[in-house]
Amino acid sequence: MSKIKKLTKKSKKIARLAAKLDSIPEIRIEITPAMKKNPGIAGEYYPGSQVTFIRKSIADLGEKKACKVILHEIGHYLHHVYFQWKPMYIRRKKRGDRSYYCNSSHLESFAECFADYAWALYRGKSKKIEASQRLSKMKSILDKIP
Repeated sequence: MSKIKKLTKKSKKIARLAAKLDSIPEIRIEITPAMKKNPGIAGEYYPGSQVTFIRKSIADLGEKKACKVILHEIGHYLHHVYFQWKPMYIRRKKRGDRSYYCNSSHLESFAECFADYAWALYRGKSKKIEASQRLSKMKSILDKIP
């Protein structure tokens, strides 16, 4: 398959996901009070404000990490707006810092899984989504959005 066809196929999948969403939160690059207290916080979503704050230095993390942080915060927004924070544990099996964080609460579990799903979709990794029970579960959850 040519690169153009792959890109078009990938773009259509992302467009279908984006079309389901009424809006995504505004993304502002600025430091919040919580970020000042904890330099480890890369992003923060404020329920009700429809604003996601991203630390300016996030660009230094590289494309994948920066995109995953933004997608993670958008995941919090989707969980809040479309599912009213309904507990949905989508646990990661691997051990390590990210899996610990992902499994720390249903809020982080949903946001991390959404970020992984959206990143796989963006990268055109539909076989990875199909093969992963966790990402397939996220796909079925997002399919419920009218």
